[in-house]
Amino acid sequence: MLQFNPRCFPFGVQAVQRLARLFAFLLFAVAPTMAIAGEVKFGQGPASLAVDDAGALTAEGKKAVVDAVDRTPGEDLWETQLWARVDRGAEGPVYVEFYQKVEGKEYIVQRYEEAVYDGNKYFTMDLELDGAVGFNKGRTYRVVVLQVDDKGKDVTLAKGTLKLIDTGRKPEPEEQSEAEAAAEESEAAQDELDGLGADDTDAEASPAPVEPPPVAPSSKGCTVAHSDGAPVPMLLAIVGLAGWARRSRRARRNATVA
Repeated sequence: MLQFNPRCFPFGVQAVQRLARLFAFLLFAVAPTMAIAGEVKFGQGPASLAVDDAGALTAEGKKAVVDAVDRTPGEDLWETQLWARVDRGAEGPVYVEFYQKVEGKEYIVQRYEEAVYDGNKYFTMDLELDGAVGFNKGRTYRVVVLQVDDKGKDVTLAKGTLKLIDTGRKPEPEEQSEAEAAAEESEAAQDELDGLGADDTDAEASPAPVEPPPVAPSSKGCTVAHSDGAPVPMLLAIVGLAGWARRSRRARRNATVA
C-alpha cells in the first residue's frame, strides 16, 4: 500500500494543495475561452454526404467522404459539399475561407458566406470552387469555418484541408426524355408533310409548257411562210402583185413581136 511521504514535497502538503486548487481554477477559467476547432469533411459533388436528423454523418455519408474533389466534366469548376462539426457555434452568419500557399506565403483564395445558421453542432454547405477566382487542380487548400464575434474578431469553428484534382472525366451524354422524343418525332413528321405540300404547290404553280404552233403541210408550187414576223395577208398581196407584173410584161412582149 502506497503511503504519503512528506519529504517528497519540500513545500509541505498545504502548499501543494493550494497549487492544485489554483491550477484547477485557472483551467476552469481559461477553458471556455480556448477555441478547440472542430473537423471538416468534403464530398464529391453537391448533396453528396448523407446526414441524420441531427445533422451528423450517417454510415453512408462517412463512406462518401473524400480527401480530393475531382473537376466537374466540361467545366473549370469543382463542386463539393462541406460538412463540419463545429465547436461553440452561435446563431448568425458562417463563413468558409480557402487559403493556399504561394512561394511560401499563404493567401486567401475565396470566402463563402452562409447567412442563415442556427448554431447547430453540425453545419453543411454546398460549394462551387470556380477556376476563374483562383482555384486550380493539383493544389491543396487550407479550409477554415468561422464566425465573427461582437468585437469583430474571427472565431474558428472548424478547419481542415482539401485537394483539387482533374482525372479528365468526360461529360455524360444527356438523356432525352420521352416528351422531348415525342416532340421531335412530331416536328419531323410535320416537316415531312410541309415538304410534300410544297411539292404539290410548286407543281400547281408551274406553268404548262408552251407547244410550238402546228406546221401546215407543204403544197405544190410556192410555199408561203412568215418572214420577220410579217402578216400573211401582206405576203399574199406581194406575191399577187409580182404575178400580175410578170403577166403584164409577157403581154407587152407578145404585142411587140406581132
